[in-house]
Amino acid sequence: MPRYEDFDPKTTTIADLLDFYASRYATPHNVGWGERPALVIVDFSIAFTSAAAQFDSGGNGYDDEVARTAVLLAAMRDAGLPVFHTTIAYEPGLADAGLWAKKIPWLDGLLADSPEVGIDPRLEPAEGEPVIVKKYPSVFFQTDLDERLRAAGVDSVFIAGCTTSSCVKASVVDAMGLGYKTCIAEDAVSDMNPMLHVINLAEMRGRYADTAPVDTIVARIAELKAGKHAA
Repeated sequence: MPRYEDFDPKTTTIADLLDFYASRYATPHNVGWGERPALVIVDFSIAFTSAAAQFDSGGNGYDDEVARTAVLLAAMRDAGLPVFHTTIAYEPGLADAGLWAKKIPWLDGLLADSPEVGIDPRLEPAEGEPVIVKKYPSVFFQTDLDERLRAAGVDSVFIAGCTTSSCVKASVVDAMGLGYKTCIAEDAVSDMNPMLHVINLAEMRGRYADTAPVDTIVARIAELKAGKHAA
């Protein structure tokens, strides 16, 4: 069993970690596609896509990932499949932020009704697309998203958004626990640091969910749409 005292951060590399995941999960055990998916776009609000460093984006506005999410969003809309957006927003004083505000004081910049908590205009919610307001990393924790998904007959979720190591990861773990087949759109999620993104995506792929590029997911959506029309 590896011991922490044997770990040398000066010699251990990202490649070592990725090699670990590749060997540990050499045989993929995919959960597979569902028949009634929903798209959940995690926190692509103006605060995070504006490249404002104070909002933990590290100056990364996620432009490429937003563009890929827009492709996925268009496919879901065209197929008539449910879409949910999420944003983080608090009341003045952050009484509804709990201990998370103790760890991350900059949450005070995410006040309800402020421009920062609005969804990025490039992903503007269409009529009938709910915006789930959350207070904690997971899109499911203390929200009604699970109830909404079940009411819509959803059996699986596609995940896009930010950040890979925090809100995306927390949401993916909860989605698995709630029994939703989960596929992360690997080119439509990102983090403030590319190393955090790569490591956490590898971990989620090995332990909690499937991953696929947007083009592969769009092809699956097209199959579902064709099957619906054939029926």
